[in-house]
Amino acid sequence: MANLNNVPSKENILNMSKLLKVFADDTRLKILYSLLDGEKCVSQIQRKVEMSQSAVSHQLSVLRSSNLVRRVKRANLAIYCLADDHIKTILQMVYDHILEV
Repeated sequence: MANLNNVPSKENILNMSKLLKVFADDTRLKILYSLLDGEKCVSQIQRKVEMSQSAVSHQLSVLRSSNLVRRVKRANLAIYCLADDHIKTILQMVYDHILEV
């Protein structure tokens, strides 16, 4: 775990800023929340977040490129899931924080 007493390097600050920008989109947050209870295909995510398939696919691409979600191919179906438990922790901490305000 990083030492929070030291300011991260410029490169790490830039990378943190980029990652937080990915989180700072309500559509992507809805998609991440839809994956909290397990893996789903695009059509399942689409129904849960009530968005078009193209919009969901585009946002999943952004989330994949930021290493927030993973895609697994099963036969001819793409299945998506959270990349790791850090994403769930981040979402929970942010939600808890806004409830305290």
